[in-house]
Amino acid sequence: MGERMRSKDWSETPLGPIPSWPQSLKTLVMTMLNSRYPMFLAWGPRRSFLYNDAYSPVLGKRHPHALGQPAGDIWSDIWGVIGPQMDLVLEEGRATWNEDCLLMMERNGYLEETYFTFSYSPAFDDTKRVSGVFCSCNETTGRVLAERRMRILRDLGTHAAQAKTVDEACRTALATLTEYQADVPFALLYLLSADGATLMHAGCAPLGVGLPSGDRTYDLATEAHDPWRLGEAARTGRPVILADLRRQLGPLPKARWPISPDQAVVLPLAAAGQARPAGVLVVGLNPCRMLDAEYESFLHLLGGHIATAISNARAYQEERARAEALAELDRAKTAFFSNVSHEFRTPLTLMLGPVEELLLARSQELSTGAKAQLEIVHRNGLRLLRLVNSLLDFARIEAGRIQARFEATDLAVLTADLASCFRSATQRAGLRLTVDCPALTQPVYVDRDLWEKIVFNLLSNAFKFTFEGDITVLLREQPGSVELIVRDTGVGIPPEAMPRLFERFYRVHNMPSRTHEGTGIGLALVHELVKLHGGTVTAHSECGVGSTFIVALPFGRAHLPADQTASGSESFTGIGADPFVEEALRWLPDEPGLPPVQKRDGPSDVRRHDPVGVGQMAATDGRPRIVLADDNADMRLYVTRILTPHYHVDTVPDGEAALAAIRAQRADLVLSDVMMPRLDGVGLLRALREDPDTRTIPVILLSARAGEESRVEGMEQGADDYLIKPFSARELLARVAAHLRLARLRREAQERVERWSVELEQAVTVKTAELRASQERLRGLATELNLAEQRERKRLAAELHDHLQQMLVLAKIKLGQGKRLAFPLPGCVSALSQADEVLSEALQYTRTLVAELSPPLLRDHGLAAGLKWLGGYMAKHDVVVTVDVPDDVSAALPEDQAVLLFQSVRELLINSWKHAGTGQAAVTMEQRESDLEIRVSDNGVGFDPAVVDAPADPHTFKYGLFSIRERMRALGGSLQVQSGRGKGTVAVLRLPLSRALEQQAERAEAR
Repeated sequence: MGERMRSKDWSETPLGPIPSWPQSLKTLVMTMLNSRYPMFLAWGPRRSFLYNDAYSPVLGKRHPHALGQPAGDIWSDIWGVIGPQMDLVLEEGRATWNEDCLLMMERNGYLEETYFTFSYSPAFDDTKRVSGVFCSCNETTGRVLAERRMRILRDLGTHAAQAKTVDEACRTALATLTEYQADVPFALLYLLSADGATLMHAGCAPLGVGLPSGDRTYDLATEAHDPWRLGEAARTGRPVILADLRRQLGPLPKARWPISPDQAVVLPLAAAGQARPAGVLVVGLNPCRMLDAEYESFLHLLGGHIATAISNARAYQEERARAEALAELDRAKTAFFSNVSHEFRTPLTLMLGPVEELLLARSQELSTGAKAQLEIVHRNGLRLLRLVNSLLDFARIEAGRIQARFEATDLAVLTADLASCFRSATQRAGLRLTVDCPALTQPVYVDRDLWEKIVFNLLSNAFKFTFEGDITVLLREQPGSVELIVRDTGVGIPPEAMPRLFERFYRVHNMPSRTHEGTGIGLALVHELVKLHGGTVTAHSECGVGSTFIVALPFGRAHLPADQTASGSESFTGIGADPFVEEALRWLPDEPGLPPVQKRDGPSDVRRHDPVGVGQMAATDGRPRIVLADDNADMRLYVTRILTPHYHVDTVPDGEAALAAIRAQRADLVLSDVMMPRLDGVGLLRALREDPDTRTIPVILLSARAGEESRVEGMEQGADDYLIKPFSARELLARVAAHLRLARLRREAQERVERWSVELEQAVTVKTAELRASQERLRGLATELNLAEQRERKRLAAELHDHLQQMLVLAKIKLGQGKRLAFPLPGCVSALSQADEVLSEALQYTRTLVAELSPPLLRDHGLAAGLKWLGGYMAKHDVVVTVDVPDDVSAALPEDQAVLLFQSVRELLINSWKHAGTGQAAVTMEQRESDLEIRVSDNGVGFDPAVVDAPADPHTFKYGLFSIRERMRALGGSLQVQSGRGKGTVAVLRLPLSRALEQQAERAEAR
């Protein structure tokens, strides 16, 4: 600017040539030019404009023409704001100050919103008179816009984030944008439908102002009229810039600006992590600002805030819908528990009443066994009644329908009486029960029936988890309240379980206890009953040390509903301690709490329900031994009564005891409950299967968990059977007998295979010796015989290998498909491997032959192609085979069945190879409507067809036809042979396709 000033001809300006300038002006100009802060000087009557380099960007396109021009001409667009301030400085000599002053100027070819902080100061000439205005200024447009936009985003985040519905989020966002029309003159909001096919109008800003929005609904699948290009933004997920809006759509809201917007941006509203936008937002742009990088960044954040608000509101709605559905389900469940509990009480009453009458009135007429069974029915009926009452109480509490009656009670006496009911159970268990309930200074208002349930549930819980030591019941008076303390020296509660201890149906997993029975409702019921009394219940526990439960009740009745308090004594209708104590006694081992199993002189009552002949297996001295594991004593007694007439039964209360009993003396069968303390049924099953000595013992799991998933889970763990409680005596006897019979058959089969293996080893030894003797005899012959010798050795080795394979296949068929069996064959293989080098070479040749006929051949090319290949292969070994198998045979056989058929044809061809006169054989295959027929014929010497039905002889290796017949029977098919001495042989294999497909479907379903 100094260079421009020196080169300018000032003689034609009001200021005149530079030498004529007063020294004060020269000094001010030099000061201004040497400053890096934006400054200008308006001097003289015309206010000639002088400025420095730092000020030139403020002028925009008016630079450099503005140098020396009158200030009023240069800033005519903002002279109404700055002119009066300059006049004040020139006339009165007083400086002015402006901070973030809005100046609407056209410095860059359009009306621009700008903000400046500046000061006008008087400029004195050499005579100390004000001759000009000196200005230092700073443009603050960027900061002002940034702060304003930040307020928009802040308010959007604050207000819209509180919305609970999508509609509310949209209304709140548009209301916020209405307050900030400087940056968002107008806005249109559209939401995407659930199926993503339609955009629906959700509102506009300013609120209540009509906008030329076109249709209120846009179908994205069509190219309908879309002035805002909403579909493009929704489909591409990228912003769309709209221009020339005033010409296309007419006047739009001006907001605070003198002109209406002419541009807009269409923003897809996609929150983080969303695959598609939730909607589309049309934002009108400030007509007095350029769409620069800062503006674009603001719009991106604006759309993100609105998208997040909509997403959060939608998530809240979905979560609220889920919560309401769960609440409705919870209410329905509560109502169901309440109704079904009421329904259970009627049949329970009709069962318990007659049983009690029989036990009381006719106890002398009943046999010992009948009386014991009635006692089991009565005892478990009371237990069921207690469980029903607990469910009913809980349901009534949750539904707010429980009718408590609180009365002034001597709580010390009542609590001591209730706690003492457990003394017999604790003594039998070897525990010490301490009851310390001193008299209180004033009565406590309680519902006696409900207080009974609180005390009994806490004592029952302590007894269940305490194996040695003490259970203590204390009553202590505190200022304004009384505390019931139940302390035990049991196993304790893990710290992570403490926060959920009083949740309904919550049970701590893997906790040592006297039983795994329970509903998880006891402590939850205690918590709710204590709340009804206006009290609190807390728990403290340490693993391995014990637990303490503290129930605190306030004195008086001010905290209780007035209509539920009674001044007089109400009748006490509790069900008593018997159900709790009786159930606790059943958790103890059989000896202290249960009578021994009664001996029966006559035939068992269950013998009449023995259709499978189990009684025939129950020999006096050799009865099968069954180990029964169940933590419920009554269940052990019931099952033992059923099985004892037929088997020797050992009962144990858990899996660890069962494992010890089985290892001490092998069992023939194991009956195990699934849920047991210490080691459960699945753990017992796993331990048995991992031990080679117990791996084959049949295991039947007993469980109250019904349903297919539970059954499948049990079978997947390796159980032989899974029996759902309740079960009948007949069903239990039938399943036990069936699995014992299967176990016996497996043992017999194993013994038979072992015997066959020994015989096979002997036969192999004999054949090997013969081969060696033959080798010795042939060793002295001429060299030209070596070829025949080699061929004979290979034939003998192949014959040995084939017969070995036949024995294995036959054994598998006899033992059943899919059964695991460890065949004792290493000895045979070892004997064969000890032959000389020629025999080893022959064995290797045979193994190669078997490998070539592997199942992949059939899987890749089909049975028909496999048979054709087999004919070609046999032709290489001195036998001519004609194969007539149509390529269009499409029998859909499982792979294992196709392999068995393939191997059967191969064995028939080997027989033809051995016995054919001229070395000719034929194979044909035909698929009919219901079966598949394969015919193998030769012109050999023939044989007696009765050989097919003759039993296998391990000493002569007569396994071939017998083995083929057995495997065809296993497939549901047949083998028919037509032969005679000197007449050749025709063998026909038939396989019913329907049966093959059924087996395939059954195997697929089993998998």
